[in-house]
Amino acid sequence: AVQKAKIDLENCMLLAPLRSALVSFGQTQVVATSCTIQGAGVHGICARGDCRIIVRDCSITGSAVRAVYAYANASVVLERTVVSGTIRSDMAAIEVANHDSTTTHNENGNDDSFKLSGRKDCAKSQEKSSSLVTNRCRVTDNAGTGVRLRGNISWNETGSIFENNQGGNVQVLENSEDVALHGD
Repeated sequence: AVQKAKIDLENCMLLAPLRSALVSFGQTQVVATSCTIQGAGVHGICARGDCRIIVRDCSITGSAVRAVYAYANASVVLERTVVSGTIRSDMAAIEVANHDSTTTHNENGNDDSFKLSGRKDCAKSQEKSSSLVTNRCRVTDNAGTGVRLRGNISWNETGSIFENNQGGNVQVLENSEDVALHGD
């Protein structure tokens, strides 16, 4: 777990941790490059509070609950990262949430036919929010939903592949506030 610090990980293997493999709480920055996270007992990556996790060219596979969970104003950037094989069908492989959740529904919520091409943005107007960036990632073959967005969040997606996720590929829940998809 990292708190109030900056840490860089490169070419690491985090295999079968009993809980979450990489945990960040508040005023923290974690950069993971070319790492493997496999078989996490809970989450591959868990981020809470005003923290930023940047994951590049990594593989997060076989997590018991979620590959990535960010909430309470956490920011996660995933670039050229593979997320697959999460085990729980009632959880999303990648979930971004926030405590603020007065909301309107997005027309693409829970739509298995959602296709991404080019750049898409799910944007929020409030200053403090959790956020997700996915850039040329591959989110496939998970037991639950590929990506779930809840609450006061923003998402910037460029060129990723979301497929074969048993709970659907992208889900924007009813309580996601003012989320809208915008394409280039």
